[in-house]
Amino acid sequence: MFNFRNPERHDVGVDVGIKERLKSQNFDLRVYLLRHAETTKDKLDPNRGLTEEGKEQCRTAAQRIISELNPKDVVLNLLYSGMPRANQTLDFIVEELKQAGFEFYEPERLNNRGDGIKTKGVPRTEARRLSGIRNVGLGDDNYRKELYSAEKKASLGLPSDIGPEMVWLNDLNRPKEVETPEQVSVRVKDSFERAQRGVDRFAPSWREKGKKVVTLALTHGAVMEKFFSNEMDVDVNKLGVTPNVEGYRIDFSEGNKPVINPWGEKIEKTVKDLKKDLE
Repeated sequence: MFNFRNPERHDVGVDVGIKERLKSQNFDLRVYLLRHAETTKDKLDPNRGLTEEGKEQCRTAAQRIISELNPKDVVLNLLYSGMPRANQTLDFIVEELKQAGFEFYEPERLNNRGDGIKTKGVPRTEARRLSGIRNVGLGDDNYRKELYSAEKKASLGLPSDIGPEMVWLNDLNRPKEVETPEQVSVRVKDSFERAQRGVDRFAPSWREKGKKVVTLALTHGAVMEKFFSNEMDVDVNKLGVTPNVEGYRIDFSEGNKPVINPWGEKIEKTVKDLKKDLE
């Protein structure tokens, strides 16, 4: 497992000392892996858009990112799951970050020479799809619909108001074409391991440029919940569904294990309470 550090709460715009401490943290690459914003009611529509509340969630997340980072010290890389709602969430966050003076970059492929940052040409502000954080493969639409059914939830002993992510996590009789939580966890872990290899290769030249690399990666709750509950050694059902535009901050540094912290007011409180229960 990765090295997990006990969560701390960082309130935006409240404590200047906290903001300065976050800006000076020792990392070469930071990843904000977040769930998309709240979407419109038709949950079976893969192209559904964001609600007004969802757009406000994006603004809140952007302001917190701004409070944690200095635009003079970092360049941003943008990734998303391939689903429109994740890309839309990222677009709203990026607009706020542009106004705050952040720069964006297009990473070089790891088999090319260079330091991993392309500095020529127009900075890349369009997100790239990353297969490691794609949404869960649910097969055909029949199983997707089943995850929302009251009958399915009752058969698993789950509350009627529980989300489809938790139904999928608890269903041991999934069709064989449906991706399992363990399979999703493996690809998330693989993505982090590739990120660590990139850090070990490129970090010295990044430091020579005086830059840290920050990746904003927008995905889905089900993609994160099994992997991170394992990393934090907490019950996935108690951890629950990741709140919208919250998730995890992962700090990578050359030669060290990644450090994972929950990120977002609601999830930080949940994890903090769960860790207390384990003491």
